[in-house]
Amino acid sequence: MDVVDEKALSELGWPTLTTELARRARTPMGRELCAALLPGDDPERSRGRLALVEEARALRRLDREVPIADALDLRPALGRAAREGTLEPQELIAVARLVRASASARRFCLAMREVAPLHAQAAEELSELEPLAVELERAFDPSGKLLDTASALLAELRERARGLHRAIKARLTEMLEDEDVVGMLRDAYYSVRGDRYVLPVRAEHKSHLPGIVHNASGSGQTLFIEPQELLELGNQLTIAEAGALEEEQRILTELSGAVGRRAPQLEHDVATLARLDEAGAGAKLADDLRGSAPELLEGARARAAPRHQGAARADAEGQRDRRHAAGRVLLGPR
Repeated sequence: MDVVDEKALSELGWPTLTTELARRARTPMGRELCAALLPGDDPERSRGRLALVEEARALRRLDREVPIADALDLRPALGRAAREGTLEPQELIAVARLVRASASARRFCLAMREVAPLHAQAAEELSELEPLAVELERAFDPSGKLLDTASALLAELRERARGLHRAIKARLTEMLEDEDVVGMLRDAYYSVRGDRYVLPVRAEHKSHLPGIVHNASGSGQTLFIEPQELLELGNQLTIAEAGALEEEQRILTELSGAVGRRAPQLEHDVATLARLDEAGAGAKLADDLRGSAPELLEGARARAAPRHQGAARADAEGQRDRRHAAGRVLLGPR
């Protein structure tokens, strides 16, 4: 529950503090969580958050930190997948990175249980979905293109298309070695217009080289003609490439479904990694400020001695001991 109004937050210098905190986070969701940080009135929750920050500081003293830098905030994509939407290749690759980051964070935190038991407790909530990461990773190359190995049918269709490309180019090369054909061309080359292979035929020779006109130059003096003898090969190529595109879409839909079925777990992973990132950012800021964890007071003692608010207010007004005051505010209750 929020307990400080905007004016009080401004007097405390809270926006500056949360900006500094967010700057030290390593993930988009961690930065979002840091930027949205507000004081609260739940002492137990505040103690838990402070303890998590102190554990992160202990890890830093060992020159260690939770390995989460590769994790991305994929909640919008996960929401679409949960609604049976199809994700883009780069989004599916990012899901694999999220799964890997969660697995790495889980292993790290569990291994550091003696130093950071709260981190280990949080890590136990992280899902173990590495088989999903393997399935996604083996489907794409680093650029996001589906690999031939993504399915047997895709490999077959792509190989058929490659063979047809080779056959068409070989026949065109032969035609360009024929002096009678070259004499009808504007230049001795072939190109592609509308996914069809064509020759640049001078308009006056249109009737001498049977085929389909797919385009023309601005002046109309050059016609880009697909030779009649290549039409069947061109049609076969169109069918093979259309089939490959259809199979690619089927694979993307299938992989997106696999992600969608696990979307709630992955969304929880995003939230857990954000919490660990926030604690790490708090540790960095506390160390930068050479701060120490505040003592949280309750009831009359808290009303009589609001140490963290008083320190921040004195800092804002007198510019004294700014760094330590900031640390006490940021590490105070939420």
